Amino acid sequence: MKKAIFLLSILILILNACSSDDNSQSIDPLIGTWTFYKSFDNNVEVPSEFCDLKDTLIVNADGTTSFVVYTHESANTCEILDSDIGTWENNKDGSYTFVFGEVTSIFEIIFEGNTFYFEEDEGSSIYREVYLRN
Repeated sequence: MKKAIFLLSILILILNACSSDDNSQSIDPLIGTWTFYKSFDNNVEVPSEFCDLKDTLIVNADGTTSFVVYTHESANTCEILDSDIGTWENNKDGSYTFVFGEVTSIFEIIFEGNTFYFEEDEGSSIYREVYLRN
């Protein structure tokens, strides 16, 4: 009987250890599909064209990422201006590194609800882009 209780206790400990390992891995909040929502220059919203609202960033759990940027070509027509595939990494300090070809960029990303934003100091102004989770 003591042996059965001992084995049952070991089995419970093993199951608890396995389940707590599974819970310790959280999904990065950046993973998903995001579309451009709006932008600000010195806290003043910059008017967006309808094609801007199609700009998309896809961030995958395997460390890959891609983006598509659209431009307004003619009446109610959007054309792809730029697109690329690259990699991303969470730097664990609130910043993320993106590598597209030869270009490496680091952004501090702030999450608010179903949006995130990053800011760029352009010397005389602070530019902010906001993205919405799809």
